[in-house]
Amino acid sequence: MISNTALMKKYIPWFVALVCTFMSFVVQADILTFDKVSFIRENNGGAANSYSQLLFKVDYPVIGTKKYLNRNSIMFTFDTDKNLNRVRTDIRFKRDWLKPRKFKSSNKKYNDFYIGSHNLNRNHISDLGTLSQEEKTVLAWMIVNSDELINYALESKKYIPSDREHIGKG
Repeated sequence: MISNTALMKKYIPWFVALVCTFMSFVVQADILTFDKVSFIRENNGGAANSYSQLLFKVDYPVIGTKKYLNRNSIMFTFDTDKNLNRVRTDIRFKRDWLKPRKFKSSNKKYNDFYIGSHNLNRNHISDLGTLSQEEKTVLAWMIVNSDELINYALESKKYIPSDREHIGKG
């Protein structure tokens, strides 16, 4: 009679190999890959030069083996206040990195909305629910890499002065 220990020693390596092989086909996370990320520019403005917007471009975005939204590039922004009393960073949800759609929580003029600095309302939650799995993957990548992207922008020294700073500089 073969002991349980002998059976376990014989079959556990096969079982582990089978599970690992099976999981490699079934449990695959969507990953965003790309050729290049570029920081394009910083926009400033608002009342008393109160906000800053960092614009990024991702060349040849791919999720898995498929080009994201069949686009050669996507663009997105991180928006922030310069007012220390209201520290915030928002991600703009707009057509430049999403499929075209009408957002319930949008600014009617531009059909965009921002998430990050305020609690989500019912319309934000509804709009987030309309995102495809690929769009959610890109959003997750933006969030996870936000610190590195912001540091990359700061190190680039690409800055567009606000209109107020142009005064008197012919």
